[in-house]
Amino acid sequence: MRRQRDPRRFSMIDNNIAENPKLMELDDAGAFATYLMSIFTAGNTMSDGKVKPDYILRKTGTAGRTVLCRGKQVPYDHALITVGLWHAPGHHCKRCPQPPPGFVWVHDYTAHQPSRAEREDLVSERRRNGVEGAKKRWAEHNAAKEAARQAAAEAPAAALGTAPATAGGTAPGTAPAMARATADGMARAMASAEEALADTPEPPEKTVASRSRRKTKIRSDFAVSDEMRAWATERAGDIVDLDASHERFIDYWLGRGTPMDDWSAQWRSWMMEEQRKARDNARFPRRRTPYQNPGSSQELDESWARAVGQ
Repeated sequence: MRRQRDPRRFSMIDNNIAENPKLMELDDAGAFATYLMSIFTAGNTMSDGKVKPDYILRKTGTAGRTVLCRGKQVPYDHALITVGLWHAPGHHCKRCPQPPPGFVWVHDYTAHQPSRAEREDLVSERRRNGVEGAKKRWAEHNAAKEAARQAAAEAPAAALGTAPATAGGTAPGTAPAMARATADGMARAMASAEEALADTPEPPEKTVASRSRRKTKIRSDFAVSDEMRAWATERAGDIVDLDASHERFIDYWLGRGTPMDDWSAQWRSWMMEEQRKARDNARFPRRRTPYQNPGSSQELDESWARAVGQ
């Protein structure tokens, strides 16, 4: 099975990112998570490092909180800007562009992560490679199919022992041989077909019962015969009300409108199910709890006072 390419976007993170001097200066887990979230958000949106700090702080739970940065308690976004992990509008880093108002820029994002243009070029290259690969596979498939067709066309001539015609026409003496080989091959094929036909058994004839059996819907006047009543009495005894069960049977299948092959067999199955239900009800009777009126609100207050000992 061919493995599908993972459609998700991934960011490249250094294994030693925890030893980044700027992160070590803050020495705070919230700052570490906020910085990583800004990298992941920029990669997911393909913004080349431009992120909105309010969104990042809400995602990491650091919004409205402060962290110790160079001897002062400052908000997390100010701390990341102070140590140089983020750039605010008007910064002086020559390697990073200026973010628009309300945004910050992740320092050196495109130096470590693929840019939007690089990602789009990669997608286009993969798409071209996929198209070329599909064309190549289809060409190989069609070539194999054509080779198989030619082999199948040449097989009868090889089986009859005929020789291919030369460029100048049929070789002298080959025409009578080809005619004899063709006649012999046709005779052998006809003999084989006659033998196979003789060995084939005759199909069984359909009986009158099988031809006349048709599925029918139940009739409203479907009656219980003496044989059916004797069977129900022997199997169910007195625990099943035969007449009531029969009426339910008629009403149910009239409502369903489903055709059946044998309504007598369906009736017997119905009665066996009725017998099972009757036996289960006899063994496990349902207990119904009568409804009890809780009384007025005053009565409830009095009962509650008695319960707590007031």
